Amino acid sequence: MATIDVKAVLIGEAHKNSASLKTNLMAIEEEKRNVSPGGVARTPLYMTAECAAINGMVAGFFRGEVIAMPSQEERDAFIGSFDTTEKVLTLLETNTTALAEALSNLHDDQLAETVMTPFGREMSRFEFADMIVGHMNYHRGQLNYVQTLYGDSEMHY
Repeated sequence: MATIDVKAVLIGEAHKNSASLKTNLMAIEEEKRNVSPGGVARTPLYMTAECAAINGMVAGFFRGEVIAMPSQEERDAFIGSFDTTEKVLTLLETNTTALAEALSNLHDDQLAETVMTPFGREMSRFEFADMIVGHMNYHRGQLNYVQTLYGDSEMHY
């Protein structure tokens, strides 16, 4: 009977979703990456930096660090400090790698353990990792939609 290495799947999806997020960000014209579509939406750089920041926070959580949730103001200030494509993509690469390494160091039984996440929600480490990996895919879809608002109807993978 074949088995699935769930850690390998999560790690692979983390890298795949990170790469897709980057591809979709880069498909948006540079001068529009730090512009809010409609004046109220988060900018493409902000969405990407948020994914990067959360990947880093969750990597720390999986390494056993105590994670304090920042206030909205602290979060906006931190994420807003990554105000160029280069800064955001460097953070995304660094923190996605850190997330993958933290996941690879968990034992299978640790993945199954129920924990209280920094977001105040109880779930298994596997569910938490899956949610975070999916978070990048969610924002990739938003970036793809922003592209359509600017007239780009091509799918970017």
